[in-house]
Amino acid sequence: MINEPKRLLREEFRKEVEELSKISVGTEEYKVAVDGVAKIADRIIEIEKLEVDVRDKEVNREVDADLKREQMAEEKKDRIIRNVITVLTTTAGFGLTIWGYLTELKYDEKGAMPRTLLGKEFAKGLFRRK
Repeated sequence: MINEPKRLLREEFRKEVEELSKISVGTEEYKVAVDGVAKIADRIIEIEKLEVDVRDKEVNREVDADLKREQMAEEKKDRIIRNVITVLTTTAGFGLTIWGYLTELKYDEKGAMPRTLLGKEFAKGLFRRK
């Protein structure tokens, strides 16, 4: 897209430089021709700057996309880990409650109270009245 105008400008620049060599130095025509060559050279430089900017933006966009993909992957891993921990914690809590309840029922059948301090505290916590 940019290559065609750039190619045309380079051809024009080359032709102008050739014509410039045919003109006598110091004349008004020479000054006008030099000014024209300088303007063409400036335009070529501007096009090259634009090409560099476009390439830089492409590279930056790719780097940003890669970083975002990596960040999303890390966030997904973090969410999975947090969810697994939540499920395990909840399951362990329910399991402990069920175990404690079943143990308490077992002691109720025998008519005996739990002997350990941990068992007594658990039993108090299960049957606490408010």
